[in-house]
Amino acid sequence: MKLALSGVLALALLGSAVSAGEPGSEPGSGTGLAPSNYTLFKGEPFFLLSDATYGSKEVAKVRLEVPGRDSARARLEAYSGVDVVVYRVPQPIEFLKKQRNLHRIEVAGNYRGEGLANTLRYLWDSWWKQSRMVWRKLFTAEARRAVTSTQPKLSTGEAIFRPTVFAHHPQYKPLAGFEMVDSFRYPLWQARPIEPPKGVKLDGSSSDFIPSGGAGNLMIPVGMRKPGLYLVEAMIGEHRATTLVFVSDTMAVTKVSSNQMLVWAARRDNGAAVPGTHVAWSDGTGVLQSGTTGKDGVVALERGSPEHTYVLGEDASGGVFVSENFYYDSEIYNTKLYAVTDRPLYRPGDEVNVKFLGREFKSACVSSAAQAGPVALTVFDPNGTPLLTQTLQFSSATGTETRFRLPDSASAGGYELRFRYGDDTYGAAFRVAEYVKPHFEIDVRPAKAEFKTGETVSGSIALRYPDGKPVKNATLSVSLRSQKNTMVEGELRYSGMFPVELKTQEMTSDARGNVSFTLPAASDPSRYILTVLATDGAAYRVKTTRELLIERSASSYQLKAQRQFSDPGQRVRFDLVPDVQAQGKPVRPVRWEMVQLETQAKTAGEFNPAATGWDVDFARAGSYQLSLRDAQGNLLAATSHWVSGDGVQATPGSIEIVLDKAAYAPGETAEALVTFSDNADQALFTLERDKVEQHGLAAGGADWFQSQRVAPRQWRVRIPVRADYGPNMTFSVATTRGGEFMFENAGLQVIEPRIALQFKTDKEVYQPGETVTLDVLSQVDGKPVSTLVALGVVDEMIYVLQPEIAPDIGDFFYHPRRNNVRTTASLSFISYDMAQGRGGDAPARHNYNERGVKVLERPRRDNVDTAFWAPTLQTDANGHARITFTMPDALTRWRITGRAMDAQGRVGQRTGYLRSDKAVYTKWTSPDWLRAGDAPRAAVAVFNRGQQERALEVSLDTGSATGRMTTSLAAKPGINYVEFPLTGGARALRLEVRANGKLVDALDAPCGRCRWPGTASTRSSCR
Repeated sequence: MKLALSGVLALALLGSAVSAGEPGSEPGSGTGLAPSNYTLFKGEPFFLLSDATYGSKEVAKVRLEVPGRDSARARLEAYSGVDVVVYRVPQPIEFLKKQRNLHRIEVAGNYRGEGLANTLRYLWDSWWKQSRMVWRKLFTAEARRAVTSTQPKLSTGEAIFRPTVFAHHPQYKPLAGFEMVDSFRYPLWQARPIEPPKGVKLDGSSSDFIPSGGAGNLMIPVGMRKPGLYLVEAMIGEHRATTLVFVSDTMAVTKVSSNQMLVWAARRDNGAAVPGTHVAWSDGTGVLQSGTTGKDGVVALERGSPEHTYVLGEDASGGVFVSENFYYDSEIYNTKLYAVTDRPLYRPGDEVNVKFLGREFKSACVSSAAQAGPVALTVFDPNGTPLLTQTLQFSSATGTETRFRLPDSASAGGYELRFRYGDDTYGAAFRVAEYVKPHFEIDVRPAKAEFKTGETVSGSIALRYPDGKPVKNATLSVSLRSQKNTMVEGELRYSGMFPVELKTQEMTSDARGNVSFTLPAASDPSRYILTVLATDGAAYRVKTTRELLIERSASSYQLKAQRQFSDPGQRVRFDLVPDVQAQGKPVRPVRWEMVQLETQAKTAGEFNPAATGWDVDFARAGSYQLSLRDAQGNLLAATSHWVSGDGVQATPGSIEIVLDKAAYAPGETAEALVTFSDNADQALFTLERDKVEQHGLAAGGADWFQSQRVAPRQWRVRIPVRADYGPNMTFSVATTRGGEFMFENAGLQVIEPRIALQFKTDKEVYQPGETVTLDVLSQVDGKPVSTLVALGVVDEMIYVLQPEIAPDIGDFFYHPRRNNVRTTASLSFISYDMAQGRGGDAPARHNYNERGVKVLERPRRDNVDTAFWAPTLQTDANGHARITFTMPDALTRWRITGRAMDAQGRVGQRTGYLRSDKAVYTKWTSPDWLRAGDAPRAAVAVFNRGQQERALEVSLDTGSATGRMTTSLAAKPGINYVEFPLTGGARALRLEVRANGKLVDALDAPCGRCRWPGTASTRSSCR
């Protein structure tokens, strides 16, 4: 009945225009009502958001954003604000469980229209106007004037011409089933909009795209509420949006891993544990598991974790919280296959040797030998095209190995080894490059061996052809980069590389093939990296790089203490350990400096140059930076140290964890100094890796750690290290205070047993062609062990051109494990709503082709880069194995690399070196092809490996009528060039070099089927 009456009155309101008189007619001129021009207010879409949880003593707020910068504002201003209704949700956990999307809840609105108020107002105004018209008809004009002159208030006046003023009322009625705790209309255009913090100006941030004073984007306070879950409903016309507001004095720290959800319920104001809190773990469609927190506020729910889950909680006082969690595996335990090639770089046509080793991991520290089975290997070239395919048989004891030869036409670039074992696919890589010998040599000659800071760096560049003639009018491009000396973790190293501007970058060589250069002075101790690109008009440019040291400290040191933190008043010994990489004469420190970082208080004094250590008494708590300098003020050593106590300060809103050592052996006790930015009465300590392995509270302790509060903001934690903590664990600290959540992780590294390899040769230097005897020793903790060793001896030049690609075998199998635990908190959860009206497997190209690598002429006659390769060398019970091989015909430094794995899965890697050398060494440099009309000549490079000039006699016997040709050579240190003319008929060439009549080197070069110019063939094979 009520609804029918409302409809009738609404029809009367909306239909008034039909029965009204003509526009502009006076009231009463017709029998109908004046037009109302009324339309139901529709509104505009707007956005409602809640992005934080609140305590019961905080004013809860929601964010509203409406169109406020265009014509939509004019339409919305007529509504005078937004209608806000706040409801308390009964049985909040059950309510949340029923929601399909906790971020955007679904609660149907109770739409009833705006009611009868505007209809009744219009009818009243219309009836009043009609009644006046009736009285007007009853009396004559004279009578009306007589009455109104006596009583002016009875005059009709302007009111009869005014239209009815309508008001916009809410079109939605309160929701059924919810407790309405508040309702109000909030002014949109008079309220203060959201603005960036005062004084903040960041390019590209909200300080740019939220204009100051922009209306329509504001926070609406909904008041201080008792703990519970609240539904906020906002309405403008027929547009409606809802959001959730969580009010709780309890917050939850959640730690999710692959098979566990750990929840710590704590007070948001001081971090105290909250027992008896009901927790439900949900994936958004149902409850996975539920529980109640214990005395320590912790509950651990054990089961498999979906990728996206929620933790819903309600404490004893009715406070409700929600935490959103995302999990993904960052450390997967399966079979690990390690593949390594005998060297990282090859030429087209070279043979590639590959070794495979494997372990099957059950957990971070438990593994067994990989099972025997097939390994499907495919080699892809730089274009992603399969080069070859092989099937290998993997052995649990020795792994497997293979070899293959690259095509002579193999393109340069990165090659991929892709191999499949079981259901997993693995990969490794190597590189192919053609070594293009430059046709002239670049020699950078600094004016002096060492330069000082502030001193102009000068020198010359000499360009020479192989025959020693100068490269005239060559174009050179010179670029310079510099690196300043810096301290990295207490070690003297080089910092980032920065370009240095040169006034002249393009140069031209003179008639003698020389160029002088001048570089800018360095203001700080640095090293210069000088790169020269030169061309004489040929197709290729020749490149060389030279390092120049600017006032480098001849010796640098490390300051090492047994512990990284101590107590106030405790004497700490810092050992002064020389840097083994330092060169030159020792430079001793003469002055010390110490800075307390919190107060920036600096002290300094003289240091005894003969001292091997530094004893420091720290009187006050704090963080300290210690450094040693030489007489010129150059930094020689530095380190950091912490002294426990209230003087140590952490960055606001953070936690600082300092472990006393970098790594620990099983059985040792790790000590951690935990400093909070504010007073910390309670905190959650956890050990994490694959899940939360251990947990406990700072004030309460546990069987896996002991804690001591040493200052209001600082705790000291002692953790006995167990063998099953290897190779590493994560020590995590979490707390909350004043509604802010803080947590920090620190890695606890455990020393794993490694196989120590040793290499011993019968002598340090070998001549080409001699037999090398190499003994291999393997030990674990000083005791011999039988192990499998993959051993290679490779030219060191390979690693200059291409550093090792394969990872260290220890890092590959026993790298620090990633933390599989994801930590979050319930202090921020976004709930939002937008108000609407009713109504095959092909390999990808993954590498680019590369141009050939150009290297200078080297003293070698064999193109052998791998001198020896033993993929399955087995040491005996005494940890010993012996191998022999013939030294290739090249003078170079050889790198010995051994990678070991024993039956228990222990691994180790070691590099060693040996050298091949000869006082005088010769090499053919003649081309192995000729063009028609060329005059053949035998070009020979003679290398003087000594430091002094030597008088040599070089002779060439062609085996023809010309006989022996001999020339004297004053061989300077380094490379020297000699040429002999050749005539037809040569069949075998023999080159001999003598010093004081004694043969020091000889080279035979058979010259089969040579056809000199003018004969049937122009191709020569003399080399």
